[in-house]
Amino acid sequence: MKNLIFIALSVLITCGVSSQEKYPKGLYMSFGEIVGKSPSVLTDSVKVTRREVNANGGNDYKLTSQSKTLKKTFKKEVWAYSDGDSMYVNGLKFNVQHGYACVVADGQKYFSIFAATSGSQASGATVTAAIAGGLMGAVFMGSAMSGIRNYYVVDKTTGKLHLVTIKFLEEELPNRNKDAYTDFQKDMEIMDKIYNLEQKRRVKDVIIGKYARLLD
Repeated sequence: MKNLIFIALSVLITCGVSSQEKYPKGLYMSFGEIVGKSPSVLTDSVKVTRREVNANGGNDYKLTSQSKTLKKTFKKEVWAYSDGDSMYVNGLKFNVQHGYACVVADGQKYFSIFAATSGSQASGATVTAAIAGGLMGAVFMGSAMSGIRNYYVVDKTTGKLHLVTIKFLEEELPNRNKDAYTDFQKDMEIMDKIYNLEQKRRVKDVIIGKYARLLD
């Protein structure tokens, strides 16, 4: 149980990027600017606030500004924003719904984000619900999925988004972080000894969150 508590505490959701070098403050207008950590729009007039996701779906944050010119760019033109401590990416640019999602880790090959269900996952689940339960089933599923969050990594070379799963970690960790892979195997042994399905699911989610941050 102590080990499980340690695992849970290790993945408290924060938007502070765990990397040696922070993303400089500013608006990032392309994927290349994110990778190069070189924002082309330097401004002090942007603020990050929480969104009402239960009613509107999408990601947890939005950008605000008194500048009408900047506000027009937030939805479709801006790729990301950094306040100097935390980094937020535009969900639409990565197919993880609207609003901004926080970057939780930054490595050499990937950066990790904690974001809403990707567009393909959401549409697939809604279609399934519609077939099974008609319109009300689809509405209920859409509402339920609005609060679902997943860990993803973005490949800095290709820009490809990957959903972080146990299988993905088993394939990537040995190549990216051998020490973390050793700890991952130990945590999986702990999970395998849990027989309560709900508790096991929660521990799996925590393990995914912990090691999504350690994919260098």
